Amino acid sequence: MRRAAPYSAALIALLLLPVGCKPPESGKKPEAKPSPDAPTVDATPVRVAEARVAPLQKSLAVTGSVAATQSVELAPKIAARVVFLAGREGESVRAGQVVLRQDVSDLQTQVASSEAAVRQADAQVASAIANVRAADARLAQARTQAKLQTTTSDSGIRDAEQQLASARASLAVAKKPQRTQEVRVAENVVASAQASFEKAASDKKRYEELLKEGAVAQITYEQYVTQEKLARAQLDTARQQLTLTLEGGRIEAVRQAQTTVSRAEVGLRLARANTRQNDVRKDEIVGGEAASEQARAALSQARAGVAQARANLLAARQRVDDGTVSAPIDGIIAKRSTEPGQMASPTASALTLVSLDTVYFEAQVPEIDLSSVRLGMPVEVQLDAYKGRTFSGRIAKLYPTGSTSSRSFTVRVAVPNEAGALRPGMFARGQIVQEKRSGVVVPKDAVIRTDSGPVVFVAEGNKAVKRPIEPGLSTAEILEVKKGVSAGEKIVVTGQSGLRDGAPLQIIETKAQTAATK
Repeated sequence: MRRAAPYSAALIALLLLPVGCKPPESGKKPEAKPSPDAPTVDATPVRVAEARVAPLQKSLAVTGSVAATQSVELAPKIAARVVFLAGREGESVRAGQVVLRQDVSDLQTQVASSEAAVRQADAQVASAIANVRAADARLAQARTQAKLQTTTSDSGIRDAEQQLASARASLAVAKKPQRTQEVRVAENVVASAQASFEKAASDKKRYEELLKEGAVAQITYEQYVTQEKLARAQLDTARQQLTLTLEGGRIEAVRQAQTTVSRAEVGLRLARANTRQNDVRKDEIVGGEAASEQARAALSQARAGVAQARANLLAARQRVDDGTVSAPIDGIIAKRSTEPGQMASPTASALTLVSLDTVYFEAQVPEIDLSSVRLGMPVEVQLDAYKGRTFSGRIAKLYPTGSTSSRSFTVRVAVPNEAGALRPGMFARGQIVQEKRSGVVVPKDAVIRTDSGPVVFVAEGNKAVKRPIEPGLSTAEILEVKKGVSAGEKIVVTGQSGLRDGAPLQIIETKAQTAATK
């Protein structure tokens, strides 16, 4: 009986309801009036993200390897045994530091021999110079003697011709005497003979002094002695002739005049004979000139010998110096190919040095992208060996030719390497930064491609507004919008498919943008 009570109470309540009234539905809440800003029943649920200003970067991805800017293979210039070798692989050396030294004892002996040869050649040059000076002195003396001989010969011929003319005149007067005229002629002859004698005596004295000084030969002096004697004899004859004229001896006067003529003719022949000495002096000059030229040729040859000896000495010293090899750069020993005691020669490298202060990244650029790459462009380099670390460099060289198989070109990127972290041979990836700027960006998923161009939907309140845009730089995640969207506007990123311009929206989530274009 207790279980039936609830059902009875419910039945009584239903019977008491007024006619036309419906009982309230159990568990149903009363409907609330919609707010003015609430979306209508057919609003499209979407997710949006704010357009924002972000740094933009246009870059070209490349790959390649790290190489040393300076890599030097050191080999000795001579073949000899190694007596010293500096450092092992990985050790640093400084520019100018001796890194290899060879046994050069045999070469040092050659240097000593070459020095002795130079001294001997110098002595030969000194001797040749002395010979040239002596030959020049003899030539000068021969020329002086030739000049004196010519002067003497010419003067002797003129005097002899004058004496002969005077003697012939006296003979003519003697054959046709005129007493007063004979006396005058005889006196003139005496005066002329006196003048000739005085001149001959003066010439004899002058040449006697020259003979003492060694300026003339003995034979030249003897000629003037003969002339002085002849002039004295002529003077005696003239005086006797004058005496005979004054005394009136006709036959004796003619004989005396004939004798005087004969002597004058002999004197003239003698004077003319003396001109042959001129040819002798000329021959002496020719011989002196030949001796001087020969001495100069010997001097030139001696000087050439000195030059050759000095060249040999320099070569010998250079070979000794070549036995020492110094580091041309600051760097690290990358490879050591010999040991002390072994033979080293120019045909094989003994040490390999690399400079790690600056290395370069050799990247391959596709042919289609080459026109956008220029010298000086910054490059961000990353290596698998250093995860999360970026090295900065710049394009230092563009190779003029490319690979015909891959149609790519090599660019060299200089990368500072103060800490020496980068090592030649490492694989590297790079981003060639072609352009950097700031701009308005939106998520790339928000962009819809249409026949008229790309568009996005902007949430203005709870309505979708369709906006055509001008795209710029992009990545896999975001896109630069040059025109059509302003920073801060909400862009539909999910649910935009099928949206119409002006369609109602129900924003269920706002996404944040974190990516920047590269």
